Formats: sequence, structure tokens, C-alpha cells
Amino acid sequence: MRIKWTNHPYNPELNGTVEHVPVSVYESAITFRQGVGVARPNYGTPEWAAERALADKNRVPSKDDAVILMGTAWGLYQQLGKVAIIKTVNGESFFYEQPPAECPEKVRNAFLNATADDPVAAAEALDAAKRSQLATEQKEKTSMFGVLFKRT
Repeated sequence: MRIKWTNHPYNPELNGTVEHVPVSVYESAITFRQGVGVARPNYGTPEWAAERALADKNRVPSKDDAVILMGTAWGLYQQLGKVAIIKTVNGESFFYEQPPAECPEKVRNAFLNATADDPVAAAEALDAAKRSQLATEQKEKTSMFGVLFKRT
């Protein structure tokens, strides 16, 4: 709730200022005539935009806030013995089993170093992934929906 202080209880310098306070403080201040309620500006007006900009400027991010990076970021994803290249574009992630053409040289080298530890295992994992993908595609083609919608 927003209040304009007319007779601040402990800091007279705040008289005449507008402050956002908890509801309990707002109700007490109005009851004891220490301030008056201030209506929020109408949605979409320049005053509303200015209020939102001020609130966003003063807001401290929480540890739980999701941070979305704008632009493109590259990285390496390693889990359960598998290595993949991760490309994040405006918060959306894409995973690659092999370095794409636009992959930065630094990430490409890191990927090659991570998979070079055991080239036989890396080749076997790639073959297994290809076989799994082929089996999935075959199941989709012969599934009920694949037959109904003539998926080819």
C-alpha cells in the first residue's frame, strides 16, 4: 500500500513523501491520521510506466529469480559419461552431440579434449545414439498415430 506521510511517527523529514508500506502500517497510519492513502496510477499511463521503472530499478534480485541471458552463450555439458555442446539463445537451450559449424573454437577444443579420453567409447556412444534415434523413428512410423496420419 502506498501512503503519503503528513505526520510521520518518528521521522519528520519523511513528511510529504510517498512510501510503499505493509498493509498493517498503512491501516495504522490512516487510523491515527499520520498519512493519507495514495492511489496507484492507471495501467498504461506514463505515470504507471515511471512507477514500474523506479520499482524495477530499486528491486534487488532474489536468489530464486530466473536469470535469462539475452544473446548467445556456448558451453559444454557433461553428465553420466556423455559430453554434449550446449548453445543457449535468449534463454532457450539447444544440445549438440557434435560441434556445429558456428561453434566457437574454444568450445570445440574443449569438446574434443573431453571426448578424446576414450575415442572408442565416444564412437560407440555415438553409434548407440544413432541406433536409438533410428529405433524411435521406426516406432513413430508404425505407431497408431503414425499409421493414422501416414507419417513417413
